[in-house]
Amino acid sequence: MVIKGETLLELIKQIAKKPRVAGTKQNDKVRNILIKKLESLDYQIRIQKMSFTGWKLIKKPKLKVNGKQINVLSVVWTGSGKVKGKLVKISNIKTFEVYEWHRWKILDKNKTQGYIISREDMVWMQLIDKKSKKPYFMVDTDICKKLNKGGSFYVEGSVKSKFIKNLSIKNIITKNNEKNKIIICCHYDSFYGAPGANDNASGVASVLELAKRHKNNKRLQFIMFDAEEWNKYGSYSYVRSLKKNQLRNINVLINIDSTGSKIGKLYIIASKKFNGLIKTAFKKLKEKVKISNQLRPPFDFWPFAKKGVGIIHFGSSPYNHFHKPSDTYNKLSEKNIKKVVKIVDIIIEILC
Repeated sequence: MVIKGETLLELIKQIAKKPRVAGTKQNDKVRNILIKKLESLDYQIRIQKMSFTGWKLIKKPKLKVNGKQINVLSVVWTGSGKVKGKLVKISNIKTFEVYEWHRWKILDKNKTQGYIISREDMVWMQLIDKKSKKPYFMVDTDICKKLNKGGSFYVEGSVKSKFIKNLSIKNIITKNNEKNKIIICCHYDSFYGAPGANDNASGVASVLELAKRHKNNKRLQFIMFDAEEWNKYGSYSYVRSLKKNQLRNINVLINIDSTGSKIGKLYIIASKKFNGLIKTAFKKLKEKVKISNQLRPPFDFWPFAKKGVGIIHFGSSPYNHFHKPSDTYNKLSEKNIKKVVKIVDIIIEILC
């Protein structure tokens, strides 16, 4: 382990004591811990710093539909204020470039006061990709179904939030200028209000463990991205900073995100050219594997894949605590996390 006698779950517990939202003091504190751990393994660290606008919920949202108080969630990176008016169905909206939500505008005297978004199958506290001056409200699945049936709906509600400007976020990058290098990465921030044990302290612990095991391998580069929970802000910023020849120097990007679910099964998303490599690694473990070659968001590999970089992504599903205060270390399986570390070990051995 990175620290003698420290288990992966103990490390996750240390990282995931509190929410570590991008731009906050807690995220700064965790980042400094991670830098020290990498430096203790003799890695040279480069920090990529980016400007960032954060967000804070001051007063929780309230919403009535046709006079009845309903359950409602905040939508991060939206405005605040009081709203009232009739609902009008408009075009759907996508968040994280992949999750599609039904959307209604709250209309009063032909002026848009705010928006409601939802899905008929699932909802969770979510972020819209671009900042909105108007408030958004997310309602439960049962309300979504009622709204989709049509009819006349009048809503009134309120929420208070604010944008926090002039913050900074920082990617943690081990220095490596080798050609044909292998990047092993994760994100270290958590979603608003969530301690993020699985999402993604599990990935952080895995990357630190791999950094320890392979600290003498000059082909490896380790990156911990900030602000993944803000539509991959950190990884997009990193990819934009790379020149074409630097992108060509990446043989494969291995991303580890949320692999600790006790009830979940391991899944792999990968560029098709790595199918044989992955199957060989699983064969050594005497296990079979299913691989999806459908590369799509919302993960940190996506900005790389868009530029033609080959990727392998590890995750686990289902998990019932994403983006919730209940995403704590005691929900995780260390065995499942170690399994991913072992598979990546074998992939590294084959490639190197």
